[in-house]
Amino acid sequence: MFQRVCYKKLAKKQLKGRRFTAVAAVFISLLLLMLASSITNFSESSSPDFSKTENIAFIEETSSEYYFKSFETSTSPLDEIAFLLNLAILGITEVALCHLFNVYFCKPEEKILFGEFLKGFSLWLKGFLSILWVSLWTFLWSLLFIIPGIVKGFSYSQCFMIIAENPGISVRKALKISKTMTNGFKSDLFVMCLSFIGWELLSVFTLFILQLWLIPYERMAFTNAYKDMKSQAIKKGILSPDDFK
Repeated sequence: MFQRVCYKKLAKKQLKGRRFTAVAAVFISLLLLMLASSITNFSESSSPDFSKTENIAFIEETSSEYYFKSFETSTSPLDEIAFLLNLAILGITEVALCHLFNVYFCKPEEKILFGEFLKGFSLWLKGFLSILWVSLWTFLWSLLFIIPGIVKGFSYSQCFMIIAENPGISVRKALKISKTMTNGFKSDLFVMCLSFIGWELLSVFTLFILQLWLIPYERMAFTNAYKDMKSQAIKKGILSPDDFK
């Protein structure tokens, strides 16, 4: 049973009076992502002297006749480096935030220090590998159609939380466990995402400043959902505590 309302109500209680560290962590994460994005924009506007060109040909039909039409595209090594940097920062900050909110869950009465967020960066390699695998498989499934891609995205969505909670686990095993945990809950996770849309739209009118309050709330609610899905999977015998070692 997926108790969306319960997870969200509990999240408010868990953050009450100790939201500062969560807000600071979200702010730093957004700052890093903005920095990576600015590097990407710089690479796109950089000199084409360092770029390589590729000829792309396709068949075009006109007046019942077919002919080849070709054009050139230029790609720069900087573009590829910037893309990987973007992806790396996204994965690293994701696993660091998951570690932080796992601590919030495990220590409901304690003041959480900013150092807990920094500890999550020790998992930087697994965060990077996780985002690579998740992005790759989601992309491959999206080639079939957009719906399978979205479904697989939710299927792998717990991978970062699994790694943050169990640092010794391998990325491939975390992906496998995430698929098992979310079986039967993917639509519930989708609906839970939709339940925050009102707040997301409202944040536009605050120039997205509201995100500093909203993202910790969302993260905490989804952490509660993860803990409950894990507990249910173990109770049903689908997974065992040993699977997380």
